[in-house]
Amino acid sequence: WEGLLEAMNGSRRFGELRLCFYGLREEPYFSRIKQVAQTLKLDKVSIYEDLSPQEFQGLMRSSTVFVRPTHSDGDSVAVREALSLGKMVVASDVISRPDGCALFRSGDVNSLRETLEGVPLAPAVGNNSVPVSSDFGERIINLYREVGAR
Repeated sequence: WEGLLEAMNGSRRFGELRLCFYGLREEPYFSRIKQVAQTLKLDKVSIYEDLSPQEFQGLMRSSTVFVRPTHSDGDSVAVREALSLGKMVVASDVISRPDGCALFRSGDVNSLRETLEGVPLAPAVGNNSVPVSSDFGERIINLYREVGAR
């Protein structure tokens, strides 16, 4: 998150930066993020904790770009939610991402900054389709069945 704040430093392209967190975290975690935002003079940073799915969807709908700045990740449902809402998605390259994501090198603030500066702030005209990606669910279930049979 500190890298995202650093990448946003000096950018006039975006308005409010909304940081959303699931799961309980201890206060020092958020204090550190707030301290970094203040040091960088980012005055439009809001932190949201443990939003309901409806609240998160509301924030996502009113946002322009969704950023997933992780160093490790599973198959992020939030990335897919953002894409299904037609949002521009910027995500780290730690795993394979669905079509429609603009990727940056994980942990590389300059790569994140460049990607954020280059991403269009609206989907291409006439491109209202939801990106399709591979569904590995059946293969995973079959693998579990095979391992369970041993």
